[in-house]
Amino acid sequence: MKRFSLRLPDDLHEALRFSAQREHRSMHNQILMLLESYAQQIEFKAGDVTMVQTEVAEQAGDTVSPRSEPGEPLMIMDGTRDQEINLIEQPTQTFAVFGRQNRYFLQILTWNPSSSESQREFRALAEAGYHIRSRF
Repeated sequence: MKRFSLRLPDDLHEALRFSAQREHRSMHNQILMLLESYAQQIEFKAGDVTMVQTEVAEQAGDTVSPRSEPGEPLMIMDGTRDQEINLIEQPTQTFAVFGRQNRYFLQILTWNPSSSESQREFRALAEAGYHIRSRF
């Protein structure tokens, strides 16, 4: 672990302190959580860019192999039960998406098994190693 000094403007320090207290964290843990969450969001956005490029190539008529076949299982880690589940078998519902180590909340998404957009979105999350929770 690297150790270094960090100078923060007073207003930013106060905002971090308030946020850490509200979430019952130390300042150190709050800053780490925010940095890790930001890094994971960047990784997820990079996955989105790859997916959009594939869709554009398919629309242009290029021979691009599809990411999945219809009815193919979509396995993702369920952080509530600590086991993989097949989302294709799940009804339409809202999930909370968490980071790879199942620690940090990222966003709320609605799963719809009949929507190809929903399937692409959740497949990208699963391939990137994100976790979901149905009870939040």
